[in-house]
Amino acid sequence: MSNPPIAVAAIAGNTDNLQIIRNAFQAISSPVNLQEIQFAETGITEKEIAELQPDCIVTDDIILAALDKKQLKLMQPLIVFNTTTQVLNYNNTPVLDVISIPVVNGNLQHAIDKLTLLKRFFQHSKSTPTAAMPQAEKELNKTFVVKRGKEFQLVHSKQITAFYSENKVTFGLDESGNKFIIPYTLIELENELNHHLFFRANRQFLVNRNFIQKIRQQDDNRFEIIINEAEKPRVDISYQSFSKLKNWLES
Repeated sequence: MSNPPIAVAAIAGNTDNLQIIRNAFQAISSPVNLQEIQFAETGITEKEIAELQPDCIVTDDIILAALDKKQLKLMQPLIVFNTTTQVLNYNNTPVLDVISIPVVNGNLQHAIDKLTLLKRFFQHSKSTPTAAMPQAEKELNKTFVVKRGKEFQLVHSKQITAFYSENKVTFGLDESGNKFIIPYTLIELENELNHHLFFRANRQFLVNRNFIQKIRQQDDNRFEIIINEAEKPRVDISYQSFSKLKNWLES
């Protein structure tokens, strides 16, 4: 059975670089779904990153500098087209490959092949129940020691309706709507928690499937996850995220 195409979001700092990226992808043989192309003169915002959930982000040195300066914690690896003769400096951004301009035949193909292998490996790891079961049970019962006043209470991950990030601080919400600080980033939690129990709805939220009551459509491209009757907090998701959430809930 053939593998589904790699979903790619292309983000360029100017129209010339955007055309370079388009031309480069037209020349490769691997099936690629250029899912969305964003043009940004001054960089990209956190909201825009949250809405883009492809397998990979392809961008240029202009956007890379903006992303790295903002220290955004991206879930997707980046392939960067370097339009300058300078060596790119990046410390906070997960760059998979750098493609120099002019593009040499095979460089982009090699990067996409590498991404395809990584995607295939992680999909295989998630679909191997015998090897994953002991770890899944351990993840399911992850316990957090939470300080409330002068007491320390134990909260199990399966009791947490959602984790969210606010002003670079991560919080957990319990069944009663109480919130408490969690000493982990959302990326760390996503890697450690049971993937069948928690879903990364957007850049700000990880939600527990057992507490999702309904999903409300706001318009053609926006949806909202309802966690409890009070309808707080609001968990907004894009159309792409809704499709992934629906498949995840039905799996």
